[in-house]
Amino acid sequence: MAEILPRIAGPYKVGDKIGPWPIFAITDRELIAGRDNGRMDFRLSILKSADGARVAVSIICNVHNLFGRLYLGAITPFHRAGVCPLMTRALASERHEVPLRDFAFRY
Repeated sequence: MAEILPRIAGPYKVGDKIGPWPIFAITDRELIAGRDNGRMDFRLSILKSADGARVAVSIICNVHNLFGRLYLGAITPFHRAGVCPLMTRALASERHEVPLRDFAFRY
C-alpha cells in the first residue's frame, strides 16, 4: 500500500479507523476495514496488484435480517452513483502513484 498511498497508508495499523470504519487487517498489498452490527457486517478491501500497477476495491456484506436487506437495498443505488466520482476525485487529488489513465472502474 505504501507505493500507492504513500502519505496515507504509512501510519495506519490494525485497530485504527478510516473514517468510522475500523481496520481489521493490513498487509503489504491489502487493507481491510469494515463494521459489524445487528443488521449486517461489511468489509472493504483495497488490494494492490502484485506489480503495484493496479488497485482493486471490493466490498462484501453479510446481511443478518430483514432490516439489513432493506437498508442495503435502499443504499445500493446511491453507492453505485457515488463510488465512481469518489474514486475519480481521490485519484485526481494526486495522493497516489497510479496514473489516472490506468484507473478502470467496474461495477
